[in-house]
Formats: sequence, C-alpha cells, structure tokens
Amino acid sequence: MSPNQLIQGKLRPDLFNELLSGPLATRVAYLRADLCPCADARGPGNPDPKCPLCSGLGYTWEDATPSITRTHLLTRAPLPGHEARERLPAPDDAVTGITGEDGTEYPPESVTVARDGTVQWVDGVPAPNQYGLYTVTTNGATLRAGVMSVMTRREFQVRGEYDVLDLSMTLDRYLGDNATLNPAWDCGESDRFVLLDAWRRHAQHVRRGQFGPTGDRTVYRHMRDLQVSSIVNGARRVWTPGEDYTFSDGVIVWVAGRGPQQGASYAVQGQANPEYYVFQELPQLRQQDGLPLPRSIVLKSFESFPNRRPDRAAGLR
Repeated sequence: MSPNQLIQGKLRPDLFNELLSGPLATRVAYLRADLCPCADARGPGNPDPKCPLCSGLGYTWEDATPSITRTHLLTRAPLPGHEARERLPAPDDAVTGITGEDGTEYPPESVTVARDGTVQWVDGVPAPNQYGLYTVTTNGATLRAGVMSVMTRREFQVRGEYDVLDLSMTLDRYLGDNATLNPAWDCGESDRFVLLDAWRRHAQHVRRGQFGPTGDRTVYRHMRDLQVSSIVNGARRVWTPGEDYTFSDGVIVWVAGRGPQQGASYAVQGQANPEYYVFQELPQLRQQDGLPLPRSIVLKSFESFPNRRPDRAAGLR
C-alpha cells in the first residue's frame, strides 16, 4: 500500500452507542413539551399568565420516557450483609424475574433493591449459592444519555445576582437494547430532561389549593427525604408523609382534615432531581453514511425557563 494512500474504514456508530447506553452514561427521564392553546389578550404569541393548564408557562409536559426490559448478570455475595457487589444500574426499575445459573426460577419478591441499586436477598427465602451467578430481569421507564459540559455561569439582573446552569447532552437513536427507537432523539425546543442519578437540595413555598383540587404542585417532579411544614397555632408543625399527605410525581395530596388551611402557605424541603429544558440543537449532520447518528443538544436549568416565576410550579402536566 502506498504511504500516501488514504486508509478508509466503515463507520461504526455502534461502538459509540455502547458508551451512551452503558453504565458510564446518565439515567434520564424525558418529558415532551406540548404547546398550550392559551394566549395573552395583550399580545399574540404570549401565554396567558392566568391559564389554568400551564399557569402562564406556555407549555404542558407529558412523560414520554420509554419503558425497556433489561437483563443483568450478577454474582451472589459471599457473606450475608455484603451484597454491595450486586448492583443494578437502574434501581427504580421493577424486578420481573430472577433465574439462577442452574435454571432455578426465584420469585421477584426474593430480593429488594436499595436506593443505590444494591440487590439484597430477603432472609429466609431460597437463594443462589455463594459466588453463584444469576440473572435479574427488570422493566422500567428510563433511558440513558451522555451528559457533558455541566457549566455554571453568574448573571446579574435587576433582581440581583444568580447562577444559570447549562449542560450538553448526547442522545443515541436507539435504547439500550439496540432495537427500540429512542423517542428523546427527536426532542425539540422546550422539552425537558430529568437527571435521575443527581440530587440537589431544594426548598420552596406552596400555597394550599393554588392549583385546584387535584393537589399542590412542587417545582420538581422527583423529590426524596421530603419535609413539609406549616405554622399551626403560632408554632411550626412538620406533617407526616403517608399519614397527613402523599407525594407522587411532583404533586402533594392532603388527607381530608389534615394539613394547613385552604389558601395557607407552607414550606416544602428535600432533595430533588435536577431538570433541564432543551435550549437549542448543536448544528451537526446526524445522518452520515445513511446512519442515524447520536444527536447533541444544549440544555438550560428549568429554573430559568421563560415566564417562570418563583410562585409557579414547574411540574405542570
């Protein structure tokens, strides 16, 4: 071969796709934006700040995260209490099946999955032998993406100094099974992404009944270690989850006869998954050689979404 001859090889996007779908990628939830039909009478193209659907944001969001089945090969820990070697990459997925290397089937209730993805076998139930291999089949609505260039910049406005968070994200055309199309690959302006593996402390005031009888909405959909408190008879009272209220998908629903009075303000504190919205797509050709290559997009923190005010909840449906 001539030393000046150009070496050509066939494009192998599957190698990069493995990186975007593997354990080094970030688990995310995808929320598709739906343009609200409301309009401000004072100017066309602007949302109605009193709209009961979007609360003046101009969009509502529906969870479009695909559900996918995964199979994980694990090794039984050598000693009780040392199950940290057994870890699922998506701890929120539901366990649907367990099979030992000898073909023995175990019921899904034989194991519990901790917050960090650690698998622990329930005491007193049949289990694989120590160091034995077994597979766990899970199903859940999560997808993975390459999150890069997480940036914070400081801006100054009339209301003071604040930080704006940006990041870039790379999305594969297919999910982790390399067969199911990834709906987030077709994402557009104002779509939202939730980082499921990151947590940020969050606190806000909520007014009971502000969003109607369906429940009180928090800024973030995913929160844990929630503390809800209000002032009762001149003293602070912390309300008990499950007994006084329930929290699911960013909505607080009060039990009848419990909680602050209608129209009263109360405090919500906890750890929240950060959320970002699509700001723009990087100018790239994504159909090279006839193959749907991964897309790269730029996102901004949802706290800086246009028309958003601190007294508006961002978890609108």
